[in-house]
Parts: sequence; structure tokens; C-alpha cells
Amino acid sequence: MQSSLSNKLNLIVENLNFNKIISISEDYNKCIVNSLPNDVYMIDIISHVDQIKDQTDNENLVILEVDERQYNQDMLLKMAKLRTYHQTNLIILIKHMGTLATNLFHETLMSYGFKHLFREKLENILYDLYEYNIIDYKIKPEWLNSDYWANPELWKK
Repeated sequence: MQSSLSNKLNLIVENLNFNKIISISEDYNKCIVNSLPNDVYMIDIISHVDQIKDQTDNENLVILEVDERQYNQDMLLKMAKLRTYHQTNLIILIKHMGTLATNLFHETLMSYGFKHLFREKLENILYDLYEYNIIDYKIKPEWLNSDYWANPELWKK
């Protein structure tokens, strides 16, 4: 039986374009990775973020599962590096027990341009799911268009 977290993650995965999934987790939750339809996707599971190569194919979907206790400058730099190489296919799952590190992770990921999609409980562990996609990273304001800038009479409105 799939959990609500698995169903939501599957829905997100189904709407992305990628060649294969790379799941990174030191202590991965089999309920998450095994719920992905591996008959459709090739899934590579690696145990540490350092094992992923710098120039990996940006056509891959990377799912990084991080425990809140891993919050430190080194992990944040690794997340920023992943974001650089996987600008349209990066999902980060933060598992936590509701401590201060969760808030720090949240603030940092939001400042990196990630979107917090949802929080879900699975096997008595809370998960926050974040997605990074450069395509919809920033919503263009209505006033920022060629019609506005090409019409000086609108500048004072």
C-alpha cells in the first residue's frame, strides 16, 4: 500500500522530463524509492551526495533525502551545487522531528529558490518536500513586459 507521501511524490515525478532517477540517501526510506514506478524509470541509488559526479547528466532527476541533523555549511554547499547542475530536476526531502534545524533548512532552501511543496508524515517521521525548477523559479511581474517599457505614457501609472 502506498502512502500519501509516495502518491504525491509520484505525481510530481510524472510531470517532470528526465532520463533516469538518482536517489541520494544515507539512510534511505525504502517506502519512498520503492514506490516510484521503476518499471518506467531507471533508478540509481547512492548513499552519499559526494558520490554524484559534478557534471552528471542534467537530464536526470535527483531526489536527495536529507536528515535534519545533516544541517551544516558543507551540506548546504552540496545542495547549491546540485541545484546548479540539475536546474529543472531536483527534489529534496527533509526528514525531521520538528527541531530548529528544520527551520534553518527551510529558510536556506527558500533563499536558494526552492519551492516548498508539502509536508507529510510517513512512519512517524515528518518529511518536507522541496522542488527546484529554474523555469518557474521566479514569476515574471505583469508590469515587466515590452508593452510597458515601449509606452512611456504608462510609466507614471
